[in-house]
Amino acid sequence: RTLAGATRARVRARAATAAIDVAQSSLDLQLRHRPQTEIDLARFELWVRQVIVDEAAGDIGGVRGDIATLEWIRDRFSAALDPAGLTRIDAHLVVLRESLVDQDLGAIAGEAASLLRTLDRVDG
Repeated sequence: RTLAGATRARVRARAATAAIDVAQSSLDLQLRHRPQTEIDLARFELWVRQVIVDEAAGDIGGVRGDIATLEWIRDRFSAALDPAGLTRIDAHLVVLRESLVDQDLGAIAGEAASLLRTLDRVDG
């Protein structure tokens, strides 16, 4: 990776993170008017997207924090999901954690994308 390429990747990551931060702030405002579970699922999705951003930037520390946050948020909405949906989400989290231990950023990116597709099919 060249210095110019690394700089471009860092700028893209900052822009994407800023967009996610704005979306998170929007959820803060919506919290008074939408069910907590809906907000938590939306936050969870945004953190999955942050995993993808941090992976693309090669930020293993960021990915580590993102996955820890996902595990914490999952606990907030777990009781509201059907068991099959929760099991699918949990399976993705296990693979993300294992890939993190292996420091396999490529596997993390693929699993995060797969988790986003799963979230589209989960009823909360």
